[in-house]
Amino acid sequence: AYASGALHATIFTANCQIMQNGKPLLENGLPMIRPFCFLRKEVEIIDTWKEIGLVASAGHSFQVKNLSVEKNRVFHIDEKARVVESPIYQFPFIQLAAATIAANFSGMCIHFLELFQELIQTKKGRDGILLCERDSVKEMYQKAVADLENARINLFTKVETTWQYLVEKEELSEETEQIFPLAQSLAQTCRAIVNNIFPYCGLSIMRADTAISQVWRDFQTGSQHAMFCPA
Repeated sequence: AYASGALHATIFTANCQIMQNGKPLLENGLPMIRPFCFLRKEVEIIDTWKEIGLVASAGHSFQVKNLSVEKNRVFHIDEKARVVESPIYQFPFIQLAAATIAANFSGMCIHFLELFQELIQTKKGRDGILLCERDSVKEMYQKAVADLENARINLFTKVETTWQYLVEKEELSEETEQIFPLAQSLAQTCRAIVNNIFPYCGLSIMRADTAISQVWRDFQTGSQHAMFCPA
């Protein structure tokens, strides 16, 4: 399990199997699983985050042992189980999570493009010409910026329109289902941009002490989120 920002978090959540007298309780023939929340002092963080990126957020594992908690520590990730009628609690979790994570990817991609633009002002190609002066590199960069902007607009516009519909109509729009594929499309666009530009960066991107290396490592790590696996 991964707990993003484990070293900074004050609340941890985890799916727990419900047991009774040492045996798992069943629900519709399957083990009963319920999500719980725990305070920082109640969990033991396990140093497992060895990934190349997102080092500062450190998604370490954690465990809880021999702990009794009140019933108010259990919750349900389901808009039908809400007890507060605010629109934010009616918005589907999957769509909300996908849009949030894809927005993070795109922010890292924007930062990567900014750093690449700085890099090519001084980096030369095999022929000794600055990369920033090569038409092919200019076109690649401009296309990357345009593709990223279009993918971001498509997702953000859909999130905004479906959110406003929910606020005004107090019900979900059928278009809410379109958020997830648009988030996937944005993630795929970001991956394509970063991976296409990577070969032009040279050893600067492989040095652990450069900004572009850190952003590249953070992006490559974050973009492996299971929600955006191609298969």
